[in-house]
Amino acid sequence: MYFDEARDAFLTETVGPFEEFPWVIAHVSIDYEREIVHPVREVVVRTRVATIGRTSVTFEQQVAARDGEIAATSRSVLVAWDETARTARVILDEERAKLQP
Repeated sequence: MYFDEARDAFLTETVGPFEEFPWVIAHVSIDYEREIVHPVREVVVRTRVATIGRTSVTFEQQVAARDGEIAATSRSVLVAWDETARTARVILDEERAKLQP
């Protein structure tokens, strides 16, 4: 859940909300390193774009507990989506520029 929220916030801030930059998740992997006990008041989620392909964006993320220790890492691939054609679409140059670090 932390990964999804941080990734959504990143996309909304860079290329706009889902209505402007629709996408689907093609892959997610998560490695859990240590426990974070619920309810936790605060975690830090670091999100970065690892690669941008023709139609996809690969994210690498970390969740850190309040003490700074890494609790989990994730790698996810999102595909830019054409809602009308119901298929992947090419990431536009202006979108690519916004997504690049």
